[in-house]
Amino acid sequence: MPFANMSADPDQGYFADGVSEDILTGLQAFRTFPVVARSTTFAYKGKAIDIREISRELGVGYVLEGSVRKMGERARITAQLVDQEGVHIWAQKFDRALDEIFEVQDEITGQIVAAISPEMHRAKKTTKQKQRRRSPCPTT
Repeated sequence: MPFANMSADPDQGYFADGVSEDILTGLQAFRTFPVVARSTTFAYKGKAIDIREISRELGVGYVLEGSVRKMGERARITAQLVDQEGVHIWAQKFDRALDEIFEVQDEITGQIVAAISPEMHRAKKTTKQKQRRRSPCPTT
């Protein structure tokens, strides 16, 4: 989801969008799980919609939301990974100098992947087990 601009300056919305887009691009590179396209997620920008509803509409198991604040030469980025039931899986706050902004975006991406990957593997294993149980036994 697009990160919210929490600064008093509406022009900082471009900065928040850039942070969101860079994290989204970083997540797509891992290919461990599907990532919804930017054009689709940015359609929700500025709308107050429940995460559970967004999850249903997009058909996803997780939604990443967050906010960006910029003050002087510093930025605060908060990110929360929420599952389809509205439960927080992971959340973190990052305070950094603006000249470290790309590093913090990479750090956020890595932490999200680390938080999701075990859950994705469990879900795949459960799905395979269910499929095996549903498979008809061959008759001889």
